[in-house]
Amino acid sequence: MDLNDLSITLVLVNCVWLLAMRPARLWLMKAVAVLGLLGGTWLWRPDRAGYFAVGPWALLLMLPMWLQHWSTHLIQQRKLRLASWTSSLLAFLHPSAGARAMRQMIGVLRHLYCGEVSAGLDLARQKGLYDPGIRHLGMVIEAQMTGQWAAFEQQLETIPFDGLSDPSLLSGKVIAVAERGAWADFSLLCRLIGQSRFSPDQNAALFLRAFAWLGDVVAVRNLCLSSSQLIAFEAREFWTAVAEQVSGAGELARQRLTKLHSRSSLALRPMIEHRLATPAVGPADEGLRDRALSELRSVRQVIQHEARYAILSGGRHEWPVMTISLMLVMLAVFIQEIPGGSEDTQNLERLGAMVVPLTGEPGEWKHIFISGFLHFGPLHLALNLVGLLFLGRLMERAWGRAGMLVLFLVCNVTSAALLPWLTFIPPDESAVFAGASGGIMGLLGGAWGHLFVGWLSQRTPLLQSQFRTACSVILLQCVCDLMTPQVSMTCHLIGLCTGIICGIVVGMCGGRRYASRPV
Repeated sequence: MDLNDLSITLVLVNCVWLLAMRPARLWLMKAVAVLGLLGGTWLWRPDRAGYFAVGPWALLLMLPMWLQHWSTHLIQQRKLRLASWTSSLLAFLHPSAGARAMRQMIGVLRHLYCGEVSAGLDLARQKGLYDPGIRHLGMVIEAQMTGQWAAFEQQLETIPFDGLSDPSLLSGKVIAVAERGAWADFSLLCRLIGQSRFSPDQNAALFLRAFAWLGDVVAVRNLCLSSSQLIAFEAREFWTAVAEQVSGAGELARQRLTKLHSRSSLALRPMIEHRLATPAVGPADEGLRDRALSELRSVRQVIQHEARYAILSGGRHEWPVMTISLMLVMLAVFIQEIPGGSEDTQNLERLGAMVVPLTGEPGEWKHIFISGFLHFGPLHLALNLVGLLFLGRLMERAWGRAGMLVLFLVCNVTSAALLPWLTFIPPDESAVFAGASGGIMGLLGGAWGHLFVGWLSQRTPLLQSQFRTACSVILLQCVCDLMTPQVSMTCHLIGLCTGIICGIVVGMCGGRRYASRPV
């Protein structure tokens, strides 16, 4: 596999895709500059153009894009110390107004979540951040720390608040109304929450609070499953405990809160202590509870559907043991290739690579299993390890360790078994095939098929977004295959189609495991 050709393909495809998204001016200028560098060096030295362009592309485009995404994720998870580092680096590499505002906002949030509300609001004024949402968030955090929710509601009367204008105030109002046991008013708030059209993370936070106070443990667990990347760990654990208290599982909630207390932010600890001292109580009137739940019925259906099918997010947060094990096996096999040459075809044939056309020799069928763990050189291995790390971890989180392993092996074996019959080799010639690409593309196909079933039955915003992402990845992979002659597109397509079939079957059989009854 030629590194120069691969670099040209990556730079070209990424820049064209970025331009098609109609980015902001600075991103547009960077993409055009990298494309200009690639084109100029290709006219001068086509055999080195990829080497010249891949460094600026990684530094100017890929690293800032990754930092922007990761900073947003860290903010949602309230890992603000690390977010301040990533946002500072982003502002240096991508000096836009948005990057600078993100860095300043993180500084304000660090004060607020540490319980230093006055210091956070003062810093916001110094930085020129006059977003009323900051002040409203400070009001909610101050009420959390003091427990003075009646005072919060009095403050709320002095602010123009229609229920759908600010998610922070609506979130605080939900807690305040529930604390004083005004469940008729709570039902009206549930109607507003069911109509909310805030950002996904803000909607998830509102849904979490509403279902927790109603004691709907199933909805809370499903929401934590499908939207765990949007909700901080401490918030997921706290509101799950509240739902357990309301539903009657007091001892389980107490253990959860006790464990969470030492790990939570200073702003949340007073609420944890209050819940340990005074367990949450939901509506005593079943009619009021049913009325509130009826206002959230459509939301609950969406949450349950996304818990089953939106597998690009959420899932069980465990170490990807099976993915790492497969990576170690590939590394161990590659080490055995090195003495004879990892790019020497005769050495790979001797170790078990697939030779097309088949010769009919005894034991040749074993190559179907072995060839998927052999690789042509360190670059081929590195690319497959990266793909396995990303897709394997994703599918292991969604389908479990055994499910991910079965999918990978089935797609790997199927692609190797069908490859000799679907590949044209000129007479009197032969070709050697090796690599785990079929299994890795099968993982991608499994994710696409799983999403496809959910997308067909109910096109929620999250599922539509994830389905478009999966389609884009498959399209980009096909373009890269067409532009890289050393890659067997046939092998990739066999693995992809096999994975799609497996994903559709799993999706039709119920999808990802989700909570169907309280524990």
